[in-house]
Amino acid sequence: MHKLIELELSNFRGWKHLHLVDLDKKGLCAINGINGGGKCLEKDSYLYNNNTLTKIVDVSENWNPSGFKEVFLRLTAENGRKVTTSHIFSEDVDKIIKLTTNNGFSVGGTEDHGILIIDKDCRFKFKSLSSIKDDDYICIDRSQNSFVDGYPNIEYVQDEPSICCSGLAFNPPKVFNEQMAAMLGYYIANGSYGKRKNRISISSSNTILINNMKVLSDYLGVEIKTDINYGNSSIGGVWFARFMKYLLDGNIKTARDKTVPSIVLKSPKSCQINFLRALIDCDGYYSKKGDTLEYYSSSENIAKVVHLMLLNFGIVSRLSFNESAKIGSKIYNHKYWTVAIRSNNIDIYFNKIGSLIYEKKEKTRNPNKDIIPFLKEILYEEIDRIKNLLNVDRNGQYKIGNRHKRFINTTMIKSGALSATYCKVKSFLDHIKNYDDVYSLFNKDLLKICRNIIDFNFYFDSIESIEVSLGRKKVYDVAIPDGRRFFSNGFINHNSSIRQSIEYLLLDKIQDIEDIEELPHNINSECTIRGVITRDNGDRIEIIKHRNHKGASGNKTLLSVNDDTTLTHSDRRQTQKNIEELLDISDGSIYSSTIFSQNSPSFIESTEGDRKKVLYSFLGLDKYTEYMNKAKDECSDINLRIEDFQNKLDKVQVQILELDSNIEEFENRSKTYEDTRKSRIESLLITKEEIKEDNSLEELEHKLIILKNEFVDDKEIDIYLNKLNKEITELTRKKQEIVSNINQIDRELKNIGDGTCPVLKEVICNRLKDNEEETSNNLNDEKNRLLCNREEISFELDKQTEVKNSIIHKSNENRKIQSDINQLEKEIAEVKFYNSRIESQKKEIDRRIKSIREEDNPYFDLKNKAELRLNDIIADYKHYKTRIEELENELPYYKFWMEGFGRSGIPNMKIEGFLEELETRTNKYLSDMNSDMYVKIDAQAELKSGDIREKISYKVLSTNKDITDYHSYSGGQKQRIKIASLLAFADLLGKFDLIVMDEILELSLDDGGKISVVRLLREKAQDIGSILVISHDSSIKDSFDTAIHVCSNNGVSEIVE
Repeated sequence: MHKLIELELSNFRGWKHLHLVDLDKKGLCAINGINGGGKCLEKDSYLYNNNTLTKIVDVSENWNPSGFKEVFLRLTAENGRKVTTSHIFSEDVDKIIKLTTNNGFSVGGTEDHGILIIDKDCRFKFKSLSSIKDDDYICIDRSQNSFVDGYPNIEYVQDEPSICCSGLAFNPPKVFNEQMAAMLGYYIANGSYGKRKNRISISSSNTILINNMKVLSDYLGVEIKTDINYGNSSIGGVWFARFMKYLLDGNIKTARDKTVPSIVLKSPKSCQINFLRALIDCDGYYSKKGDTLEYYSSSENIAKVVHLMLLNFGIVSRLSFNESAKIGSKIYNHKYWTVAIRSNNIDIYFNKIGSLIYEKKEKTRNPNKDIIPFLKEILYEEIDRIKNLLNVDRNGQYKIGNRHKRFINTTMIKSGALSATYCKVKSFLDHIKNYDDVYSLFNKDLLKICRNIIDFNFYFDSIESIEVSLGRKKVYDVAIPDGRRFFSNGFINHNSSIRQSIEYLLLDKIQDIEDIEELPHNINSECTIRGVITRDNGDRIEIIKHRNHKGASGNKTLLSVNDDTTLTHSDRRQTQKNIEELLDISDGSIYSSTIFSQNSPSFIESTEGDRKKVLYSFLGLDKYTEYMNKAKDECSDINLRIEDFQNKLDKVQVQILELDSNIEEFENRSKTYEDTRKSRIESLLITKEEIKEDNSLEELEHKLIILKNEFVDDKEIDIYLNKLNKEITELTRKKQEIVSNINQIDRELKNIGDGTCPVLKEVICNRLKDNEEETSNNLNDEKNRLLCNREEISFELDKQTEVKNSIIHKSNENRKIQSDINQLEKEIAEVKFYNSRIESQKKEIDRRIKSIREEDNPYFDLKNKAELRLNDIIADYKHYKTRIEELENELPYYKFWMEGFGRSGIPNMKIEGFLEELETRTNKYLSDMNSDMYVKIDAQAELKSGDIREKISYKVLSTNKDITDYHSYSGGQKQRIKIASLLAFADLLGKFDLIVMDEILELSLDDGGKISVVRLLREKAQDIGSILVISHDSSIKDSFDTAIHVCSNNGVSEIVE
């Protein structure tokens, strides 16, 4: 057994310094104080208690003294999760840090108060107010949805007859409903209490709102009078005014002092919708562009509460303060608060709350307001990493096998300011699921981070200011045993205890603290946890853990055994591993046998699967799992090898068939090749026989001589033709001249008269007549002579022309003769060339025949190679078949050990033995607490079918009840069962002579139950050494051997003597 004999803390959590010694000799020790004291909020901080928005100071029930008080509240935590408090703590401090975000969410508290942020790795973590920086992003929870279920009753009693001033009876409603909520909304916006305190007046000139107020007045049975000129409506009489005063919590002061009525905050969702709708319709402004909806109020309280009420609906608005306010076109020169709704939150408002007077303008909302900080760069880096793995080219393509694929579309997160918004990240996560290659390579932790962010749906708000306020102020905190987070002012807050120091000392982690950076007392302090442990063999083990130290210490862990620091490693993770191996501990064994809190894993409440995991860890059965996995791996390996050999065998069989077919094919082709060779040679021999000398040469040469003799020189023909052409030309000229002369004579003859006067038509002179006859005869003679010449010339011309035509014909024949001569000369040359090549052709044929005969048949070689390959493959076939038979014979051996080391084998046998002992010891401790209950723990369960299944069942039985389910018992009974089980586990698995119980006695145990448990613990402490019980209940401290009282003074935990 190990003994923790000394524990020293320096600047750890709420402790400036703590040094506990002789822990092994404390016996039953009570550490009495508040868990989480010193991490406090201002009194005006809001939280949801029983789904009702409430100030933290109001739930203290006018409890003013500093210290702690047992108070059970049902608070809302992240995403609407409910947690229960055990105590409220208050103290006076001198310093407050107030943080305000860009959207006006603010929280004030002590330096160590924790706020949830998102860090640069996109992980959620708590940071103390003193350590938050200007560039941090705060997680604003917009998924509360905290509303009561039923309508609140109206406990109003009239002290006078219910007759209003109009004489109509007024019966106050007994239940607060939507109509009353709307009426209160109109009043809070623009209402006033008459000077005579006998009427309610609401100012509004909007006819829609006036008509709705009339409808509400009719529903309530009261009279409404409206002055349209002044836009004022007077509602009801004195009794209705008094009733409204009751609903307004008696607050009928000026607008600056108005508050949201408490009954509205206690009402269901539908009532709060009607209240907000009436309030903002009556005192709000919707911009013409439709991008802003603003509510104005001179009351800080109303503005802040409306701001948080909207957040409860998932609407993120911006709260701001102005020295003067511009509402529409009007400027008001006095202080105003503004609640502004913008971007996609306008759509949420109109969808969830709506308006009677404003109609939503369809407008593209700016999605850049709902970003996820730091995720853009992280996704960029991951996408680039995958691109490099896939070798994506510039065109966005990559190759898998022989296929080219296109990389995913990343514009949805790489499009400038649109990247890393909620809608873009959601689309991206859905998008990559369609790309198996990319999705399989995507960092699974990053995917989990993205989905975690989407699931929580926080709004990430930047920081507007961080202010320090000095002066004595009262602050409050809550102790939450079953969860350290709670919602306040839109923020997720954190509170926390000596158990944590021991837990961190041994395990290097704390189950209810996610961020170990929060361990130091404040961000600037150097935190140290030191513990001294002794073992039965006398070894003295000292563990020192530094956090936030400057210089070489840093966050280093030091481990020494008898002052030997060999086990201290430069890597603190390796040192922690050495600690766990040295002490033979794990988180599972410590949480179930040594350190217990409300958050510790419970064997009773665990699922059957988790119970087996727990036992495997505690009993060291993981080695059997390792053995089983080895056997399983061997089986898998053998099956894979059998499958591999079988695949090879199948392939070999196919190859054998293919080779047999190939060999037959090569044989056929070889025969065909030889037949073709023979045919080619025969064809060449026939060609050689057909080659003979051409004997037509002599005949062709004789023809050539004849043609050459018939051939006339073209030059002689040309000379003669030129001569003939000249003669023909001359004859033609002469003929034309003669024809011309003949024509002239014919004209002259025509002009010669017969001596008759052309006028008198009678012969006038015989002498003239005789002369004309003589002249005519002469001319006729000349004409006849010319006609003879013409005939002679024509004859000669025809003769010469005929000779010319004959010569031309001869020229044409001469050209044909020349062509025939050329053709004959060509044929003669070809015959001569042919006859000259006959011998060489015959030699070439002989050479080709020889070459064909010497050619190797390629199919002979292919056939031989195929036969050799077939022999090798047949040998492989026999080898694979033999290996398959060997592996099939080996497989049952590993299957046997796989079952033997499996959960139904040796581990199950050990578990059964352990469970029997666990059942015996648990029942003993139940009996020691005077309980009529006992447990029945089995390693097997009978199914409805009658079959037996390996299943760890945990039944709780009672002599007075027929129930067996642990959860069916009362809280006190379940607490006794849990304590008995914890002590039984400590007996069987404990490595230390120390047990730490943190808040185990809280909540469900009555005074009698606490006394019986303390008595049992006292007896147990005598067996093991020391039991440290951390409790808020100071009434039982006198029952302990040692009592250590812890209190918080100005944020610092101290031991009070």
